[in-house]
Amino acid sequence: MGNTTTTTDNPTIEALDKAMNDLSTYLNGTSGDPTSNLKGNWIFLQIYATYGLRLPNTSALLGSALNLTSSEAAAYPWFSAMYSSYNTVNLSSTYFFSDVFDKMTSLGSGLQSYASDVAGQDSTFTLVSSLIKPTDGSAPDLVSALDILSDLKTSAASNATLAGDIKANLATYKTKLVNAQSGMATVKDSVDSDDRTSQEAITKLNGGPEVIGSLDQLNKMLKDEEAEYKHDVIVASTTVTYAWVAPPFGLIAAASVAGVYGKKAVDMKDTIDKLEAQIKTAGQSLKVAVATQNTVKLAEGSLDSVIKYTDLAIAKTTLVQNSWQGVAAGLTDISGKVSASIKMEDGAEKLAAINAVVYFMKKAQQKWTEIQPTINDMVTDPYITVSPTPQTLSEFANEVVAEAEKIEAGS
Repeated sequence: MGNTTTTTDNPTIEALDKAMNDLSTYLNGTSGDPTSNLKGNWIFLQIYATYGLRLPNTSALLGSALNLTSSEAAAYPWFSAMYSSYNTVNLSSTYFFSDVFDKMTSLGSGLQSYASDVAGQDSTFTLVSSLIKPTDGSAPDLVSALDILSDLKTSAASNATLAGDIKANLATYKTKLVNAQSGMATVKDSVDSDDRTSQEAITKLNGGPEVIGSLDQLNKMLKDEEAEYKHDVIVASTTVTYAWVAPPFGLIAAASVAGVYGKKAVDMKDTIDKLEAQIKTAGQSLKVAVATQNTVKLAEGSLDSVIKYTDLAIAKTTLVQNSWQGVAAGLTDISGKVSASIKMEDGAEKLAAINAVVYFMKKAQQKWTEIQPTINDMVTDPYITVSPTPQTLSEFANEVVAEAEKIEAGS
């Protein structure tokens, strides 16, 4: 019988290679994209799920975020739909932390624990090899080796099942996010079509003094009216006995001049008061419009991002599920070889089977040893820290963007 201990096209070894390659991709992601590695993906999802929990998902919270009283808020047709959509995002985020993230970290812990058992010189794989083919002259203990292989196979199968559960929950999470995204798109359309909160309204209010209705134009009008008002007041209060006016009227009484300018000053003051009220209203309108647009745009953009990285998480979880299934299948095949060798009468055939098992154990140990540092790096401390200090939505949103940019930059 030929010796198969170093056959490179051995299907069991090929399956091992594929399983470990899938595992490596699961951990490392795409070269040059830090958000695609395991820890980056986990952190990114946490950031946006935490942001989702902090969206103003009640009438009172949204009114406070947009600086609107309840009566003012009622005048905006999109207001109730906005906090309802934010509540859908909030519930999705709650689901992520209760049904997805803990399982994801458990999967990582299981991977780390398994690697700790099978990597290194004193690993479980080394023990199996020593039981199957002792080097100290003792008799082989194939039954004990099969028990250990059975435990390893059960562990791998359990991790594969857990990965499948996570994948299903991630799919549910994505469905919730897509529903929230649909609602948010409707809100965005309503905000954009509202003359008070559209981008056109913001552009107009932020326009220069030549733009009618802009804050600059109203302020310029106010400045001009105030200057004329001051002039009229001065004239009314300091007019001399007679005033010269153009012919044919000639000289008119100062009292008449003072009366005319006094009336003009009163009318001008009324105009100034109205302009100041308009400016105050325009300033408030601008604040509401800007806050509304910023809030809805960031929520919309965040949903786009979190759906993108949820898709990535689903793909990665599929990889690790396939990897664990491959590991379990390889161990099943190896266990079959060990079991078969017990009944073999031919010494050469039995030796070839044992050598094939030992060769697999050695290769598997090497691959797990090589990947163990990456596993430890990726699954250790994968949690973000959230400040307990109360923050405005804007402040927290800025932190969300900053943290996401740091991850994407690989810092």
